[in-house]
Amino acid sequence: MALVYSQSPCQAAGVFTTNVVKAAPVKWDKKVVDTSPYVQAVVINSGIANACTGQEGYDCCAETAQAAGKLLNIPEDSVLVASTGVIGAQIPMDK
Repeated sequence: MALVYSQSPCQAAGVFTTNVVKAAPVKWDKKVVDTSPYVQAVVINSGIANACTGQEGYDCCAETAQAAGKLLNIPEDSVLVASTGVIGAQIPMDK
């Protein structure tokens, strides 16, 4: 897991898939890019893709962004989330 943080708010842009199936981080990040005035952090997970995980996977993105926002004292909607790895597995949030 990695955390990238900018002390200054940053403009964000993104190019997102038009595929019908989208991983939870793709959905979360699209919402952030479309609605938030800036971003300041990216939390990156390697090992579990958080793809094909339904609402639980999306909730994991929200919980991750909330925890990072609290730790960094920034809004959770300024945190992007990225994951790569096994498809269909849930992220063990207790870790």
